[in-house]
Amino acid sequence: MIEKKLLTATSVVPNCDSFVVSFFAKPTLPDNDDVYSDSTVLNAINRNKLKAGIYCMDVTASMSPYTAQMLLWLKQKSKKVEVKRFYFFNDGDNKPENEKAIGHTGGIYQCLTDKLDVVSKTMFRAMEYGTGGDKAENNIECLVKAQSDHLYAQEIIMVADNWAPVKDIELLPFIKIPIRVILCGNKGNVLVDYLNIAYTTKGSLHTQYEDLNDITKLREGDVFTYGSNSFKLIKGKFVQL
Repeated sequence: MIEKKLLTATSVVPNCDSFVVSFFAKPTLPDNDDVYSDSTVLNAINRNKLKAGIYCMDVTASMSPYTAQMLLWLKQKSKKVEVKRFYFFNDGDNKPENEKAIGHTGGIYQCLTDKLDVVSKTMFRAMEYGTGGDKAENNIECLVKAQSDHLYAQEIIMVADNWAPVKDIELLPFIKIPIRVILCGNKGNVLVDYLNIAYTTKGSLHTQYEDLNDITKLREGDVFTYGSNSFKLIKGKFVQL
């Protein structure tokens, strides 16, 4: 349960965009489920007590509600929860789509601390320089960078957009540690790319109210149903039926 307290936009994140300002400008914070109609980031982190030191987050335009939640969690998190790095990706800094090469799209901004003022400035710099362009995003490129920067990392938490396909899913074999996917914008179904990221890396997938921690126990030929969609595990990856 989130503690109710007075917050102002300028005291939390100076110079943030209008959507985030409107969130932090509310006179009080309601209970957890009412922070947003979709409070996935807050719910998933708090419910699972996720403590991984590295976060990769999509900060393209559709993710504005969730970037606000991340900053709120960071402000209120326990000092015992150590966050070593944040990586924010925007799919290429508004680069033309024909110039976005797989693995070299860019638009990745890293923050080497969990201090709120530094994280917020880094996050909004990433948001300012890129809004996403096409629907698909460069999730795996960001994961690869985070993994290569931290050779002894045991896992990475990725905050991703369920409405955005992963344009560089072909790079997934380069990820060698578990990825805990917090999937935002989920309305009863999940995009198959994120199931494959969780399964292939021996990680997990978390939505607003559910946790798929046992997904790696599925075997070849198994059929998995989530919401109204069914997926079959064929040659080591999920295919939507």
